[in-house]
Amino acid sequence: MDFRLIIPRSVSLGHCPKCDRPGSLDRVRNDGIFDKILLKVFQTRSYHCRECKWVGKLFLYKIINKPGKVLINYAIVIISFSLFLLIINYFVQ
Repeated sequence: MDFRLIIPRSVSLGHCPKCDRPGSLDRVRNDGIFDKILLKVFQTRSYHCRECKWVGKLFLYKIINKPGKVLINYAIVIISFSLFLLIINYFVQ
């Protein structure tokens, strides 16, 4: 069972947001205080595309494609735990 709703994104292997070319993104090294704040708070970094010269910031994490499956896993665990507590409570009395 997988319980992760947010997973790390492989940005350098991903697609460019402008030209949609795979594997064309390179990280832009920025050492400014603003970039450090964005990295800590929003988990974003600067990237540029080798093909179309797009420059922008991308999130380092993404929401999984099918969150419904993960929510079902959480529901199964909660229901199972509730039934377990109900059974334990029934036999203890």
